[in-house]
Parts: sequence; structure tokens; C-alpha cells
Amino acid sequence: MKKTMKNYGILVAALMLTFSFASAAPAAAKGGNENPSTELKFIGSDNNHALFQLSLNNKVEDEYSIIITDVYGNILYSDNVKGSSINKKFSVNLDELGVDKLFFKVRARKSDIAETYEINRSVRFVEEANISKIK
Repeated sequence: MKKTMKNYGILVAALMLTFSFASAAPAAAKGGNENPSTELKFIGSDNNHALFQLSLNNKVEDEYSIIITDVYGNILYSDNVKGSSINKKFSVNLDELGVDKLFFKVRARKSDIAETYEINRSVRFVEEANISKIK
């Protein structure tokens, strides 16, 4: 049990380092309080790591809370970011985590709007055969 908890701590630390690729580009905006636009996209995979991009766009600068949890409610990543146009990339090794489902929770502080994204992993293998006629 102790070894499992130690491995889990190392895994969380590795995830935090992996998730730290962020770029925030604040833009000057004038206007009313409009709902923030959030989008989570799967952008590919690299060395058995699933790559995701979280985009947070708002006309007014806001502070966002980002929390990633597993199906058991364990917090794998937590961060607060501030800006009006934020793009953050995440690399997740679901095999190491041993889970098939993750939750990305994003909450805007000023507008108090929360959105949750559920990631379900499915693995499939495709075998193809190409046939070409040779003269």
C-alpha cells in the first residue's frame, strides 16, 4: 500500500510537470460580462501520451480554476490561470494512471460559470490491406 501511494505521488508530480506547458496571451477588451468560451480538444498522441488542448476565451479578463480528476474523485492536477485568451496543453499517459475516464473541470471566477469535460478512452486496432493492380 505504501509503495502504491509513493508511486501515485511520483505520478502526480510527473503530471504536474507535463501539464505546465501553458501560454496565456491577455488581450485588452472592453465590453460587458459575456459568457466565457471554453473548448477542450484531443490534438493527437505522442509516445503513448494523449495530447489535449484547453482553450479559454473571454472578452473580459477572468481567473479560471482548472481541476483534473479521475473516476474516483482523486485530484490529479489543479491550477489557477488568469487572462482573457488562454491556451493550455496537457499530455496524459492513461496507461500509467490505470484509468479509462478523466474529468476536466473549468470554473470562471467572475462569471461563476463551470464546465466539466469527460474523457473516455477507447483503444482499437485497425488492420488495413491495400490492393493495387499492376500492369
